[in-house]
Amino acid sequence: MAAQYPAEYRGVYFFADLCGLWIRCLDPKNHNAVSDFASNLAGPIDLKVSAEGRLYYLNRNTGAVWMIDYTNAPPALGVGREGLAVSIVWPAPSAGYRLQTATTLRPESGWANVPRPVLSTNGQNRVSILAEGFTQFFRLVK
Repeated sequence: MAAQYPAEYRGVYFFADLCGLWIRCLDPKNHNAVSDFASNLAGPIDLKVSAEGRLYYLNRNTGAVWMIDYTNAPPALGVGREGLAVSIVWPAPSAGYRLQTATTLRPESGWANVPRPVLSTNGQNRVSILAEGFTQFFRLVK
């Protein structure tokens, strides 16, 4: 695999499902564990790894060849004011991420999970927090 892929994808077997619209991988180094790799793909019927290590798939519906770029950057937060509340938004889904808050940016500041319910609408996760008159910092962590 190309350097853009994490090391855990080197030496694994990739396979696709036309009806399930996904690509998964089987890792022989990890007791043949199977894990998700890509989903919501249009008609994957063939996979190839190029000489430079990039993964490509053939789309049955269009005959197009697609390259899969690996991106694993954390989602970006958006912050806005709604009256007396602060609204924190980030793209949904963002599986495995949780919203945390702290009053300072020092490493020892004691980041804490935000205990508010996360509402998901229109492709966005949203948490509303009452603005309490002091500085708050927010981050998403895995």
